[in-house]
Amino acid sequence: MTDTVFVHDLEVECLVGTEPDERLGAQLLTVDVDAVCDCGPAGRTDRLDDTVDYVHVVEIVRERAAASRFHLLEALASDIATTLLARLPRAEAVRVRVVKPEALAGVPSVGVELVRRRQQGAA
Repeated sequence: MTDTVFVHDLEVECLVGTEPDERLGAQLLTVDVDAVCDCGPAGRTDRLDDTVDYVHVVEIVRERAAASRFHLLEALASDIATTLLARLPRAEAVRVRVVKPEALAGVPSVGVELVRRRQQGAA
């Protein structure tokens, strides 16, 4: 499957980090999501129910970021990916990229990117 519904450059505020000063308040992060799905049905029917709704993707990412108390970006990205697969039955796989701008002096951005696939036979 090569079809993808995506949301890129979504800015969220999130409590994340391992240093004490990072834990004092929310930080601005950027999140990209690519949801691998079959867009064929929606292309034929023109119905939102036949695809991955990117509005729903945005809502899920914002919800998980707002609830975050994670220390690592890896944990946040994994939580987002797991939730997306659980709530988006048409998504076969998701790629989640979480970027922390200006986390290190002289480095424009750092982050993590992961891919999670729906387990065979899972809903």
